[in-house]
Amino acid sequence: MSEVAPTLATRHNRALEQMEKTCRRIIVAATIAVAATSGCEVVDITGGDIHPATTEEKRDTVKVVREAILMSAVVYEDGYDWVCDTLYGDVQCRLQLMTEDSVLVSLPVGEEYGAASDPDMHRILDSALYDDWSAKDETIVRRDGKEVFRFSGREMLLDMVLDNGNIITLGASRSGGGFVLRRNGKVTAQSPDIFPATELYVDNGELCFSGVTKDNSWYLVADGKTTLVNHPSEEAIITRLRQFGGKTAITLQLGNSMVLVYDKVIYWIGYDLWEKTTACDIICDGESIYVDGYGYKDDSISSYKVWNKDGLLWEYDAEFEKYSHLAENGVIRTLGFNHTTGLWQIVSDGKTLDLPEGYRPRGSQPMLTHDGSLYISLTDSNNRAALWKDGSVKELGFNGYVDHLASGFVTTYILSTSRY
Repeated sequence: MSEVAPTLATRHNRALEQMEKTCRRIIVAATIAVAATSGCEVVDITGGDIHPATTEEKRDTVKVVREAILMSAVVYEDGYDWVCDTLYGDVQCRLQLMTEDSVLVSLPVGEEYGAASDPDMHRILDSALYDDWSAKDETIVRRDGKEVFRFSGREMLLDMVLDNGNIITLGASRSGGGFVLRRNGKVTAQSPDIFPATELYVDNGELCFSGVTKDNSWYLVADGKTTLVNHPSEEAIITRLRQFGGKTAITLQLGNSMVLVYDKVIYWIGYDLWEKTTACDIICDGESIYVDGYGYKDDSISSYKVWNKDGLLWEYDAEFEKYSHLAENGVIRTLGFNHTTGLWQIVSDGKTLDLPEGYRPRGSQPMLTHDGSLYISLTDSNNRAALWKDGSVKELGFNGYVDHLASGFVTTYILSTSRY
């Protein structure tokens, strides 16, 4: 025993010294993305000294939750032309959930891994990376690389949302035909003839989307109930449909003019005797409803316009083609390409801001406001990923693109020392 005791003591002291070094360097033991819930506890670590470890102290981990910009990205090997993507399905790449300075989740892509690089097959929900995969005769949904559920049939998932812990998917058969609405993989509504025309959204406490048939019959689906929206006039053609405030909003094309019908009231917002107008989207923001669209001259886009129920709100007199928009607090920002100048631009209230030459936006959700700043996911002329923030560009350092921007929370566990 006398020969063994010194050895054990030496090992114990060395272990304590190593733990002290680890504590001083504040090495993050684990970093994971967690759902943004009201129960998240933020632990503020400020001040205090790091005390030498003794047998009267114990080691704990302290949880720190911080808000961050989250990005879903597809990362390719340097030098590969992923825009042409001639080796699609056979090229090595990774699907990642990341912040501006760290990778949180990294998944290999390929049939053997059950993961795809397609931008419409992954998204960020409550700070987690969700992706889907269509196998031979079934569809699989994963969260951060771990399977959540699977169901029979090959479906293209057009949208996915979380509802009180349940995963709601809006899909369409990959063999063609209609929509399938599911809750945790179980069918709640479906139609072989109605094709989704909007994303899933919540209005008046109901989960909604709009759909259209091949003969241009429009339907509103709210909480699984499907309702046909009749044409108010034989001369009118419905071009957009959305529920807002529990009431139906549609845009109609009447010859060369576009009008809004909301709660059965006609608003002649895009009626023009001299110019053809068409609608892009019905935009809902808070208690306000807007329509954006184009003005045409000689069958070419001549202006981009935004209307509210009272009429024209503002317009941008240019051959400007919309890519995406963001509406918050009564401000509508539209991202698009100016065919006259050859530049990508942000347009708001008729004012423009050019993106840097050589850069272009990428992704299905490329715009985000966070902590008062506007972010846009970009790629440069060499197709390498970048992030635009209030006029400045940060290179992200990889060959590939960011598809989805979202605000979320990142949890960090830090080694700490406490006395007892």
